Amino acid sequence: MRALIADADEVRREALREELARHGHDVTVATSTQELLAGEHADPPPELVAVGWRVGDDPALELVQALRAQTPGDGPVVVVVGEAPEVDVVAALDAGANDVWGIAPADDLPRDVAIRLSLAAHYARLQAEHVRVGGEFALLRRALDLTGTGFILTDPRLEDGPIVYANESFLHMTGYALEEVLGRNCRFLQGPATEPEALDVLRDAVREARAVTVELRNYRKDGTPFHNEVHVSPVRDEHGEVVRFVGVQIDVTAYRDAGFHDHGAAYLAAAGPVIDATLDLRATLDSIARVSVPRLAEVCLVDVLGDEVVERLAVAAVDPLVERAVERLPEAYAARDDDPVVQAMRSGRPAVLDTEQAVKVLGPEGVRLERRRPRSAMVVPLKARGRALGALVLASLERERAFEAPDLGLAEDIGRRAALAIDNARLYESQRGVAQALQSSLLPSRLPDLEALEFAASYRPFGEGMEIGGDFYDAFPMLGGATVLVVGDVSGKGASAAALTGLARHTLRTAAGYEDRPSRVLEALNRALVLDRVGRGRYCTVALAVLEPGADGAGSVGVTVSRAGHPVPFVVRADGRVEPIGRPGTLLGYVQDPSLHDARASLGPGDALVLYTDGVSEALVSRRADGEEWVGELLEGAHELSADAIARKLEHAAVAAQGGAPRDDVAVAVARVRRAPAAA
Repeated sequence: MRALIADADEVRREALREELARHGHDVTVATSTQELLAGEHADPPPELVAVGWRVGDDPALELVQALRAQTPGDGPVVVVVGEAPEVDVVAALDAGANDVWGIAPADDLPRDVAIRLSLAAHYARLQAEHVRVGGEFALLRRALDLTGTGFILTDPRLEDGPIVYANESFLHMTGYALEEVLGRNCRFLQGPATEPEALDVLRDAVREARAVTVELRNYRKDGTPFHNEVHVSPVRDEHGEVVRFVGVQIDVTAYRDAGFHDHGAAYLAAAGPVIDATLDLRATLDSIARVSVPRLAEVCLVDVLGDEVVERLAVAAVDPLVERAVERLPEAYAARDDDPVVQAMRSGRPAVLDTEQAVKVLGPEGVRLERRRPRSAMVVPLKARGRALGALVLASLERERAFEAPDLGLAEDIGRRAALAIDNARLYESQRGVAQALQSSLLPSRLPDLEALEFAASYRPFGEGMEIGGDFYDAFPMLGGATVLVVGDVSGKGASAAALTGLARHTLRTAAGYEDRPSRVLEALNRALVLDRVGRGRYCTVALAVLEPGADGAGSVGVTVSRAGHPVPFVVRADGRVEPIGRPGTLLGYVQDPSLHDARASLGPGDALVLYTDGVSEALVSRRADGEEWVGELLEGAHELSADAIARKLEHAAVAAQGGAPRDDVAVAVARVRRAPAAA
């Protein structure tokens, strides 16, 4: 893959060149506008062009426009790179850039380090979202283009929440070209007959960062209207911040105008992707309710029955006033034998209800609705794997048609798909909860709080919390007043890693009760792993430190460190110096007689000892320095930080270097000698 760079900032240009080369790009650097534009005609042409905010005397916006003018159609991915506050994101996107890599200066990092971390995060995001870079992502883009369903991404962090990605189906549906879409808010699809009530629902959901499905009358570029079913879901990063909104858009004009009787199959095909768009249980329930309105009914509810109480989990209605009125009804009420919803859930049989029964489906307060009481209703049990999960309740309001047998058949079809989606979401949440609970049980519930030492740790598992990671940390007292601080990384993931982590932690704690040196403690763990391995490949790397408060009365702490195949720990001195500590040793569980060593040092008031796993060091690998050296550089300037702030700084740097989604566990443990209180 070829990449072309043009940037007047030498430090930023070199960091960008190294980042792209690290990801396998054949990088060419253009030092002038002429070389930049000429490079576009190379054979083969570049797939990625990175333009600094200024190249020579020419601003990036003019250069991007020139690039787009000479490469019409499907040209390279063009990104604009600059530091805040100089970067005008909206202007760059309007000029034709695919993305803007804004680099915020960091007070606690050297400028070149901050640039490299920012570029790594931006490139990871480019891989994930601008799928024109790399074969795997090109396949993903082609798959999205073949779905027949409009798919867009918007960025709420940018002014006016512009579109930053749109697939071919969205462009075909709306009639716009890609360059006319990127950088604009979706409101350009609105027109004179767009429903203001639906827009209010959509805006409220976006403002509150929750999933929503609405139907809008939108307009194509040529002015023709179409019925657009829009499903919007927030995408959050590892800190819970909303960084994107995903918009799935379906043209439902054909069966909206003609009625859904003749288009049941088309409706089911369109509804499936919306219902399956997320594994979040609440978002799934909301999608089920929204996708059923108005094609199946004017009001849709999702209810569950448990402990003789009916609980309402989702509500959607064509009329926003009706929806708000239903939402104000009790979310839970006592189950009654004459309640048609309860009867359907208990019997497992669907039913079409007349007006007299339909008024009961909204709950005991349903008959008090002042606006448009139900005329007809359907209740469809939601069943999966042989058990009832709840009921899909569909109501037709006054002056609308009554439901008939064909309607019930279509409702049952959507109910089966909805039940499967709910069951999958519940299973996913249950498994994630089990994994997170087990992961928590493998880490200490709290760290020691000593008069002489301050302890802190930070841990981030890889992925979405579904898999149990192999990193661990611990801190516990030894006989004689010393304290052990340990960080380790076991082989494997999942249940096998959990079992091995438990074995390692308990063995270390037990051995520390009778061994007096870190290397001897690690030897005990090695013996346990070798005996337990039996060809299963159970290995472990560990950095273990024993901290002993000194007897000199000056507040010093002696530290002895032993490393078993683990990244080098660092001592951050109170005067700002950063020193590695510990000699390399053998991976545990591999040989019966590992080579292990003890290294001793003294920590004074304000000094800190930092242990971490390779999820930190390997995330920070660069060409000019290996990952451990970069950890040392990151710790420069950390001498004034608390133990907790030091741990969080390394964790955030490692996660950022992995594009915000860790591909490996990250664990950091810090012990800091408390400073003596200032004299009164």
